[in-house]
Formats: sequence, C-alpha cells, structure tokens
Amino acid sequence: MNKRDFVVGGCTALVGVAVPAAVSAEAGPGAVAALRGRRLPDLATDQRGAAWQAYVGHRFEVRHEGRPVALTLDEVRIDASALDGHEQFTLRFSSGEACALGARTHVLAHRTGQRVAVYLDAGAAPGEVSGSYRAHFSLIDARAS
Repeated sequence: MNKRDFVVGGCTALVGVAVPAAVSAEAGPGAVAALRGRRLPDLATDQRGAAWQAYVGHRFEVRHEGRPVALTLDEVRIDASALDGHEQFTLRFSSGEACALGARTHVLAHRTGQRVAVYLDAGAAPGEVSGSYRAHFSLIDARAS
C-alpha cells in the first residue's frame, strides 16, 4: 500500500462513505479498494443520467413540514429512444414511509453536502408501492445543435 492509498482510504473511513450494494463482501478487497478513490459527480453542475447513476442506492433528504424525509434513489431509467443530442431519463425514489411529499420542486440533500432542486412527481405509478416518487429529465446537448 502506498502513501496515497493509505490517506485516501483513511479519509474515506472517516467520512463514512458507504459501499454500494453492487459491491458485495464476496467481491474481495480489491473491488472495495477501487471504490475508495471514486469521486461522486457534482449533481449541481452535471445532471446527466450517467451522473445520477452513480447515486443509485444513495439516500437523499427532503424537508417536509419542518422535518427531514429520507428518499433513496432506486433506479435511473434511461430512455433509449431519445434523439441524438438529447437525453431523456427518469429517476425513481422511494421513501420507505407513508409520507406524501406532494408533486412539486423539492431540494434533495445528499450526505456529501450537495443540494439539488428537482421536481418530483408524487404518488405510486402502476406496479409501485406508496411512497414512490419520480423525476423526469429531458436534456438537450448544446454542442449537438
């Protein structure tokens, strides 16, 4: 182990970065060590589907009636039919509690300190449980025009 790996690993342990569900204990220490140096995208400046994909399984907090409500990003569903230069995707969140946030813009706060405003559709879609929320994105790449 070199000095950089030691420092990065120690800082990661202090911050308490969780290992994503995709990396299990059976994956071995090499897979876990590779995650230590991984930096999460800044959602305030990069709201592409690939950036959100890095947060699948992560918890965000929303303020509702003066109290925090935890939302977990369960899925990023990319629309494969989007045209060149366009990206369309849907984020699916779950709260795990029967809290009706309401369909409106909410500020999502991540444990890294990031805060991003997102319009959430409230209510369960067919096949979803109560406490499910969706955010729909349709991005146009300015370089493609």
